[in-house]
Amino acid sequence: MKIRTPNNFLFQIKSSNHNKIVHFYLLDKKEENKKIGRVSLYRQLNGIYETHSYLNKKYRGLGLGTKLYSKAIQWCLENGYSIRSSGSSSDEAMRVWQGRSIRKLFRIRKKKDKECPSFINDVWYAYSKIK
Repeated sequence: MKIRTPNNFLFQIKSSNHNKIVHFYLLDKKEENKKIGRVSLYRQLNGIYETHSYLNKKYRGLGLGTKLYSKAIQWCLENGYSIRSSGSSSDEAMRVWQGRSIRKLFRIRKKKDKECPSFINDVWYAYSKIK
């Protein structure tokens, strides 16, 4: 499975601290490769990556957030890492995790976080569809 870059956009991936933090940026070619959104992955002590995201309001509702999340999820799964939402996800991020588009590519499961029951929201985990 390959996550395609939407037309007129580019993905850019940057990592730091030996992949403890990985940023997936979406750039708009029409705006001179301006960064318009990102999904950042933060590796937790248990080795699971946790997502944090932002997408410029002008670009919301176009499926671009789902593409960004999908790219980050794909990277984690291809590299043998687990990935989940932060537990304090915005309404927009929860729409992506609950949406049909991301579920076409990955198995998404909602769980209560046992380690941190103070999370505002449930935690969403992504898994490969292939067993």
